[in-house]
Amino acid sequence: FGIDEAMPEWIHYLSEIYPNPAREEAYMNINLSKTSGLDISIISIAGQVVHREHMVLNKGPNQIKLDLHDHNNGVYFVNIEFEERYTIKKKLLLMQ
Repeated sequence: FGIDEAMPEWIHYLSEIYPNPAREEAYMNINLSKTSGLDISIISIAGQVVHREHMVLNKGPNQIKLDLHDHNNGVYFVNIEFEERYTIKKKLLLMQ
């Protein structure tokens, strides 16, 4: 379900979203060579931003949790933006 994008060099690993399809929560694992801020947006298939969150991840392995409790079933895109320059897009299927 991933959409390939060039990743910044300080991202050593970024997993696909799991589980996918998801129910109430989904996760991604990421390993960074430096502490980095990122913005995560969950966007409906109609283009509406249904969730936006800023977080700071530490150097090393991290787990990103996506809370999906308040969203309807359907296809969503998860945009992960680093330093306002790099955007990685993932596809998520929500089936409550």
